Amino acid sequence: MIVSNMDVNAKVYLVAFTFPGFFRSKEKILNELESKGISFVRKEIITYPGKDYLDYYLQINPDVYMDDSKNNFVLKEIEDLKTELDGLILVFGGVCDKRFFLTGLPTIFVDYNAFPNLQIGFKNAIVNAKKYKTKFITASLSDTDVIDSVSKDRFNDLAEKVELFNVLKKVKNTRILDIQIKGFGTEPHEHWWRLNQEVYLKKLKEYLGIEVVILDYRDLFNEYEKIEEKEAKEIAELWIKESKGMLDGATNEEVMKAAKLYLAADKFIRKFNCNAITMDCISSGWGEKLGGKRRWKVCGSLALTEFQKRMAAVCESDMEALVTAILGNYVTDEQGFMGDFIIDPYNGTVVIAHCQSPVNPHGDDRVPYTIRGEGPRGVKRIVTQVYLPEKGVITGIKINVLERKMAVFTGELVEGGKVYKDFKESSCRTKLVAKTNSRLMYEKFDYETFGNHMVVYYGDFRNKIKDLASLIGFELIELDKQSS
Repeated sequence: MIVSNMDVNAKVYLVAFTFPGFFRSKEKILNELESKGISFVRKEIITYPGKDYLDYYLQINPDVYMDDSKNNFVLKEIEDLKTELDGLILVFGGVCDKRFFLTGLPTIFVDYNAFPNLQIGFKNAIVNAKKYKTKFITASLSDTDVIDSVSKDRFNDLAEKVELFNVLKKVKNTRILDIQIKGFGTEPHEHWWRLNQEVYLKKLKEYLGIEVVILDYRDLFNEYEKIEEKEAKEIAELWIKESKGMLDGATNEEVMKAAKLYLAADKFIRKFNCNAITMDCISSGWGEKLGGKRRWKVCGSLALTEFQKRMAAVCESDMEALVTAILGNYVTDEQGFMGDFIIDPYNGTVVIAHCQSPVNPHGDDRVPYTIRGEGPRGVKRIVTQVYLPEKGVITGIKINVLERKMAVFTGELVEGGKVYKDFKESSCRTKLVAKTNSRLMYEKFDYETFGNHMVVYYGDFRNKIKDLASLIGFELIELDKQSS
């Protein structure tokens, strides 16, 4: 579960377009939404739709006169408040001024589907919103349903979608610490985002509101050398006690190094008020190949696992994977497992594998792990091997910020040892295998766009991810489905 640095209640502006007296359940509905943690900056009812629909309204009332004063007032107020607003809700009982589709804010269109509403305003809004590239999703309300469960389903769906405004607020409150080897790591996949780092960071702030602090690894290790042995020993002993043992050459000394790394990084987390972290622990082997120095050979696996108990954290300075984890963690209230992504069309599976994983995949739980050497690939580093559950549905997601794209798939977990020989001891230490439409994914997956890492969560969150992508204006690619 990620922590946030600020109040997470989203601020939303609501406008209802309706005939006088038509929106009968307004106060009840708004009070219930506020109980979900939404703060309404303003709630406005507009009975005149704007000059775009004057001809239509003359058919209903030949004496109607054009008066855009209320529309103009509301639109100006939305513009003035835009920097503090997290979203806009437009309720359609009548027809809407097209200018409301041009605010640039994430928007929910609510079809006030109370018979005999003909949905003309709602249907027309969808057509125009697509034309103007409005970032929107849809929901429905009614106070004329005979069956209570239908009415409750409408409200619960709306409440879930409104909750995404809180997700976006938390995302905007996120500040990343990226510990990287400057001048290194523009290849392979996990560092493509750095090919034009300044542009990437600018767009990340523009599209999602996320800020990044770049820390040179040498500054980290200057702090690393100042960490007291006593302080590191407390963390190291905690990890050893929590684990199910140490294997493959893992020693107390190596765990102590990892604890010092965690404490050094945590000091910068606090100094810069960050609540997400990634470390480039691959390009240099933490100093092993730079300047001929070999004194800092320590892996970030245990440190990042500890960070994941309270925030989004991934290895390899993979900013795209970390941004994915930030979004996914807030949507699911879980802690994502980021790993290398292998597609196997003949077994109908995908494999997610890495030597660093959360021990709290469902948010506040704990699953068993061991501390061991990363032996299968001949690398003498100690890592966490986490025994993640191998049952249930998972959702995999990955983002590309510059191209404004997001990938998603779902799959059913299976025991890896029943599909692959020597599964537990091969490749990365922590692994999951899921049955899915991998034959299609094999042909459809775009490595240059989404890289080699995927972030997975327990449960089916496809629809929430689809809604989130629409609200942030990203194209969603369903890897396991034919394009419509």
